[in-house]
Amino acid sequence: IFPQAMEYLLYVLLHEDSLYPEGPAEDEGDGDRGTGGCRGRAVGVAVQWLRRFPEVLDVVVSALRKADLRWWPTLLDVAGDAEELFEECLNGGRLRAAAHLLRVLQTPLNCSGDQRHLRQQHM
Repeated sequence: IFPQAMEYLLYVLLHEDSLYPEGPAEDEGDGDRGTGGCRGRAVGVAVQWLRRFPEVLDVVVSALRKADLRWWPTLLDVAGDAEELFEECLNGGRLRAAAHLLRVLQTPLNCSGDQRHLRQQHM
């Protein structure tokens, strides 16, 4: 149940980030939470925390797989390059997660490799 709960947490944070991309207003008194004005900050904190657990790749890939395409850049910005995640999955024997990342790698909306991917398509 832990991976599913963490996947849901990422989903909620990505959704909140899409609703409030600039973070809460400065006068809301959230200075200690560190979310004001930083796109994806809460998602980044969650991914950093998840890195403490062996399920991190499965959770991130599962959240990415189910997320709206417009949320991919936010998650990939904090989780890492999709190609690197793919290699990490392959090297760690997480073949199901690697297979799901193929979809990300083949989609032009992949933020980390956007320019490179588009260049390869036009060559």
